[in-house]
Amino acid sequence: MVPYAEVPARIKEALLLSQRVEASGIALKKQGREWVGLCPFHDEKTPSFSVNDAKGVYLCRGCGAKGDVINFHASMLSITPGDAIKALAKECGITIEPPQKGQARQRPATPQPRTSWSDSTLKSIAQAASELFVSYGHTSEEFAQVIADRSITTLSVHAYALGFYPVSAPFVEDLAQSPRLSGLSIDQVRAGCRELGLVHRHNDTSPFEGRLIFPITNTGGEVVAFSGRSLDDAQRPKYRNSPESQIFDKSTILYGLAPIKAAVSESPELRHFWQRLVRQDTLYLVEGYTDVIALAQRGLFAVAAMGTGLSQRQARLALRHARHVICLYDGDAAGRKAMTRSLLALFPLLDDAHRLYGLSLPDGDDPDSFLGNVTGDPASTLQTLPRTQPESVWWRHHVGTISRPPALCDQVLIERAWAAQDSYPSTPLWRQVLARRIQHVAGYRVRDPHHLVDLPPWYRSHNAGISPAIDDPALLLWLARFRADPDTMMPLVSAMLPRWWVSDLLHGRLQEGVPEGSTLLFAASWCLKGQDIDNWRQCMALLLEQGFPAHWLKSWLDVRNPVTGDLAPDHQTLRFEWEAWVGSLDETLTNRLLHAVASADCAAETADAS
Repeated sequence: MVPYAEVPARIKEALLLSQRVEASGIALKKQGREWVGLCPFHDEKTPSFSVNDAKGVYLCRGCGAKGDVINFHASMLSITPGDAIKALAKECGITIEPPQKGQARQRPATPQPRTSWSDSTLKSIAQAASELFVSYGHTSEEFAQVIADRSITTLSVHAYALGFYPVSAPFVEDLAQSPRLSGLSIDQVRAGCRELGLVHRHNDTSPFEGRLIFPITNTGGEVVAFSGRSLDDAQRPKYRNSPESQIFDKSTILYGLAPIKAAVSESPELRHFWQRLVRQDTLYLVEGYTDVIALAQRGLFAVAAMGTGLSQRQARLALRHARHVICLYDGDAAGRKAMTRSLLALFPLLDDAHRLYGLSLPDGDDPDSFLGNVTGDPASTLQTLPRTQPESVWWRHHVGTISRPPALCDQVLIERAWAAQDSYPSTPLWRQVLARRIQHVAGYRVRDPHHLVDLPPWYRSHNAGISPAIDDPALLLWLARFRADPDTMMPLVSAMLPRWWVSDLLHGRLQEGVPEGSTLLFAASWCLKGQDIDNWRQCMALLLEQGFPAHWLKSWLDVRNPVTGDLAPDHQTLRFEWEAWVGSLDETLTNRLLHAVASADCAAETADAS
């Protein structure tokens, strides 16, 4: 066993640094007593990374990275030097001697505590960085050439705050001059930049230098991250992206969904540009940032998931901002796979008002290149492309090709797909039409058609299309009380759902004997059963999700008749008054039913006697 303090020296003796570097995929060439190659820690075209085996150290004259074989291993794998020592010791067959009891292991230095950042400070640094990138974009010939080559308009450059940063410039020093950061020292700015991935670990240069820079905003329009695209195809990697941080979680953000609030607030032209986009009810999901901008220049609202698969939170975000969502990915194998994944992610989240499908671009085209050849209305032209419907993708993914009539194994596949209720929309109507689709495609009826059980009873009634009259004074009071305190009213109304006349009322079979608008109370209770409700706004959203007719809700909201009575009595009084009202209705209707039954019996006896 080797004492821990001696392990680093043993590792350096056992491992040749140049061989370790080459084993990491970095090509080295001998120059005198040193080996030279491209630095793995920053982008460069001219080699500035050198390795000296005699001294056992490396140095990059471009970004300042330096160290020994342990530092190199730690930096390449983004692990601590301590973890690197353990990994390399194991690789070299060195067994580390555990510290003696009561003897603390000596450490070369006490680790510094991580700086605690407020979100507002990090967002200020990110916003200042965005403004710095934009300012350099205004003066850069490289930036101007790329913008011209990609046919990006000046308005789009400003609307999306596109920027640039020159190679090897002192980023931290530049950024520290921003008035937004006047309350921070340069060391605090540097630490904040490292937290956000704006500078390299070893020096003050930025990984975004020499790139077309896209700022990324959260839904509130605050800059939280960046992506930098290479200016030519030879530059690698093609994209540099901010790491996830305290203020940036890429699974919750869609690029292009919200403008930079600080820029839009100062420009009426940019305000108009964004208002024209975000007010649209159609949203295109695309792959790349430039695709988002290309569609926006043609008046179409588009967002991108930043090169990752569409997460559930991103899918919910897209569907919350538009009723009509179209997947428009590149016309290659990767694009088609991305479309399939996105449609499968979006499909279970649809409600009855959404429309979703994919459009297939020709092979080799992306949205930007395809629209570049369009002279007419871009939206109309896109609608001529072949469509991919989400239910078809769902069927192919979960079932696939089957025989007709379906064999037993086919039936098992269908039943398994139908049992995966989280893979398709949960609304009663969607379940009904999907079951009908399965029967049409496969000639097979799925078991336990719970889509019929869950279908609201009024969907089968002609009365569902009629807005009921709301003019009874007592009903007006109870509708107002339900709006004022739905959480308290729900148990009272729900207790009446098992009554025969309430069922007849919801099915449209009861035409008289109750105030016409009382259907709203019991239908609302049917929709909200089992739900926790805090307020009327939440109540309205849940009602619409569960199939409560929108025109019924509008009639409820449009009531302008004066309400007589206390809207918020104590619970005991509320229960007493409710039971008195519905009890009176129950007694009247039950007596009427018994009278009708008695009359029918009497008529039958008279007929038999004659």
